[in-house]
Amino acid sequence: FVPVTGDLTALVYNPAGLCRIKQRTALLSLSYDSRETVTSYGGQPFGLSSDRQGLLFAGAAIPFPSYRGSLVTAIAVHRMFVSDLDVAYESANTIDQRTDAFRLQQSGATYALDIGFGVDLATVLSAGMSLSLFEGGYNALRQSHTREESATLDRYVIDDIEGDLDGAVGRIGVILFAHRHAHIAINVTTPTLVNGATDEASEITEVVENDTGSTVNTTAETTTEYIIPYRLDGGIE
Repeated sequence: FVPVTGDLTALVYNPAGLCRIKQRTALLSLSYDSRETVTSYGGQPFGLSSDRQGLLFAGAAIPFPSYRGSLVTAIAVHRMFVSDLDVAYESANTIDQRTDAFRLQQSGATYALDIGFGVDLATVLSAGMSLSLFEGGYNALRQSHTREESATLDRYVIDDIEGDLDGAVGRIGVILFAHRHAHIAINVTTPTLVNGATDEASEITEVVENDTGSTVNTTAETTTEYIIPYRLDGGIE
């Protein structure tokens, strides 16, 4: 998409592509994606399903005539991260003499506010810059059950997690119209700063056969800063 983008998605792939927008433009994109995968764990099959739906991209661009060509400004909202998972398996672990069962249900999305511009620096050269500020999160429920055959011990774990994400990323791109049949483009994506915070409530129950068992409830709050390295993308159209 780096050399060919010519609509509002240029804010994400290469802001220099905004210069190909020659009139006031609006874009609304909705999506639905469903996937299911079956694989194995401990020799037993288990499934992974994913459903993604909702707003994908929405925005508008306005071109302004200028002395050397055109200046195009744009603003948009797009779905940046998505997490919709349903993972489950159950398997006998004969080596450790136990049976393992696990379930993860997770859903959430993070949206970014994108602003940027593209400008024709010459008749054969366009450049652009964009900035994305994003905010969102996810909810996750993890459940596991381990049965120790040798000690006839059942251990149940339930984790209820609520996570928040926010951060920023920028892009700088250029397109060189070297020939009417050959356009060369480069886009640099800055390191992406991601701030993550989670609130987790955990419940652990252990039951020994013919015993009353015990339950322990705990809560925890964590904060983490991630930095996704920069990207350098290039292409020829």
